[in-house]
Formats: sequence, C-alpha cells, structure tokens
Amino acid sequence: MKRFSILLMLSLISSKLFACLCDSENITTNFYQADFVAIAEIIKTNTNEKGKDFYAVDISIKELYKGISLKSINIGGFNGVQQWSSCDMKLIPRSKWLVFGYKDNDGKFSSGYCSMQRADDYNFIERKFSFILITLKKNSNNFGEKIPHNLPYLNYENYKTYSSEKTGKYCLFSVNLDSNLNIEKIIFYTDDTATAKKRLENELRKISFKDYVYKNNLNTAHGFFYIFEVYPYTPIAEPDLRLRGL
Repeated sequence: MKRFSILLMLSLISSKLFACLCDSENITTNFYQADFVAIAEIIKTNTNEKGKDFYAVDISIKELYKGISLKSINIGGFNGVQQWSSCDMKLIPRSKWLVFGYKDNDGKFSSGYCSMQRADDYNFIERKFSFILITLKKNSNNFGEKIPHNLPYLNYENYKTYSSEKTGKYCLFSVNLDSNLNIEKIIFYTDDTATAKKRLENELRKISFKDYVYKNNLNTAHGFFYIFEVYPYTPIAEPDLRLRGL
C-alpha cells in the first residue's frame, strides 16, 4: 500500500543518504489507492519544523481528479535543513505536478518522491496521462472500494508481441465482473483494432479474479470494476517512467 511506502520512506530518511524505494505501480493503481489526486501548481515550499521528517507545501489546484481541494500538502523528506536523502525533492514555485495524496489518521494529507509526477514536461504529455486521469475520474462512481496490491495483470509479454496491431502507444480499458465474478463487460477507452481487442479479451479470461477477490477479502456483492492501463512497449514494473516521468 502506498501509505506503507511513505512510512517506509519517512523511517529511512534519518540516514543522510540511501536509495529511494518506490513501488512498481502505474497511474490507475495509484489512482485507486490515493485519497487525493490532482494537478497542482507549487506556490511556496516551507522548511521542516523541528523534529519533523516532512515539510508543508502551499499549492494551487489546477485540476482535481479525486478527493477534496487542498491548499497545502505535506511532502515526505527534508527541505531547507542539513539532513537530506535521495528522496528529497526540489519543488520549484510555479512548477506543476500530478500529486497522489494519502490521508493519515489525523486527517492530514501527505505525498512524496514516489507519489508525484511532473505535469508540465514532455513525458506527461507524451504518455497521455491527462486522458487516463479524466477517464478514471469519469468512472469513479463505479469504484466499489480501494483496490489492494497485486491486482492480477495481463500477460504483458504476450501483449507486446502484437502491439504493432494497435492504433496508439497504449491501451486503456475497464472490466466489469458480476457478483459471481464472471466477466460481464469489457469497455475500451482507446481506439484499438478488433484484433487487439480480441486478444486482450482472451488474456483477460485466463485471469483468476476470484482468487484475487477472495485473498483480499473484497466486497463484491455488487460486482467488481477495474480500469486497466497497458503500455505495449514498456514493461509493467517501471515506476520511474510511469510515475515520475524520468
């Protein structure tokens, strides 16, 4: 869970240098897990309060995709103090970021190195993140509950073998399961060929959603809904490309 990643980051940050650890998740998974998703402009960064391993950042919301509008958010790491780590971020005023925020028990929202993506650079535009986020926002009423980790993904290696049959660089589609966890409907949001759609449908029918649902004790009384995001030329486990756009 992303909260765990933030806690792990904060617990490790007491050392002055370490390799920043990030989960291998894509935009859709992060959207499901987060309590707040928005494109935000950085207005002002504040230094850490004494004894705190995070600092507050004043933001202006440019596009809200999930949650309530915030005027500030806590960022894990150090800013303006001597102690530092490889997870510290230099947030420049007027820069824009895609922020995934997570609410703690005190009602405060936090984000950090593994949960932010520049929203004003080439990678954000090239990878059509805006389209994915808008699609997720439009379908948010279908989300029954937050989806845990390890959702059964497609066989991406198989998908890449016929990526040349696709119209675009990626595929976005949702799967609706009925209360018995049988596939009820597959909806494609991207313009894919009939052949690519058929092969994806065949891959989906090989997935054991039932095992996943039972293992994670999900409430599926009203069915199950999930939007998949697939990049044919990129392996699934590349958080640097997916989330941070490096």
